[in-house]
Amino acid sequence: MLDLVMQNQQEIGLQEGQRDAIRQEIQKAQSFFLDWQWKLAGEVEKLKKLVDAAPIDEVRALEQVDKVLAAEREIKRAQLALLIHIKNLLTDRQR
Repeated sequence: MLDLVMQNQQEIGLQEGQRDAIRQEIQKAQSFFLDWQWKLAGEVEKLKKLVDAAPIDEVRALEQVDKVLAAEREIKRAQLALLIHIKNLLTDRQR
């Protein structure tokens, strides 16, 4: 959706204030995404070490996969929140 808005900003009559607000939302989200991508990578690395072990400590591996899934959830939630914020900045006609 973001790409569509950016590519069609003149066609949909995007106002300067809307463009600025969208830019701010994107900048906030990028910072959030970067932090969580680092966290996710660290949790995935820990999980890989646990499942590469022989034998695998099932309890610890399953606890670690929960941490990986939680990080992925936060990233996906933030992605959806960004899309919602952008959509709410548009008028009915622009949507």
